[in-house]
Amino acid sequence: MDLEKINNYCKQFCDLTPEKEQLIKTIGSDLLPYLPAITEAFYAHLLAIDEAQLFVEGRVEALKKTHLEWLTSLFTKNLDDEFAAHLYHIGEVHVRVKLPADFMTGAITYLQQKIIHVAVYLYGNDPVKLLNVSQALNSLLGYNLQVMQLSYQQSMITAELSRFLNVTGISQKLFSNMVAAYNKKPKP
Repeated sequence: MDLEKINNYCKQFCDLTPEKEQLIKTIGSDLLPYLPAITEAFYAHLLAIDEAQLFVEGRVEALKKTHLEWLTSLFTKNLDDEFAAHLYHIGEVHVRVKLPADFMTGAITYLQQKIIHVAVYLYGNDPVKLLNVSQALNSLLGYNLQVMQLSYQQSMITAELSRFLNVTGISQKLFSNMVAAYNKKPKP
């Protein structure tokens, strides 16, 4: 896994430019006081969804703490390869706990609405700034989702391969050799 490549790809795809990253850092101190309320609203929202309750019940307080740390990091950390590694790890954890991939998309969408709402409250009197902030936030949250989804996809493939190898009794080395042999086979 090449985190530098993943980080650059996701930033480019989501249009998370250095200028937008700088704007995010600049507005971070304005947004930080609202993040605990956003986290509270997020978990209240999750608890109202039957399918989501299974993943959070009995762990809400611990999850709120982790969530707030991540949310805060969006505005306080450098969005470098180390940050991408952290996001990648989040995707891996979501696979381990068998969280459906669509939960990440729904969660980011919900959070985006709440954060944009705060941005409108803070910067609504300056339409140009509000537009720039909204675009930067959209790029930021899209970038987070994309890195986590790439990780999620790779982790799912790895988990499925592991199950396949366990069921069939084929070793990783034998499987790799079989794939290599197949890839060398001339195509008709």
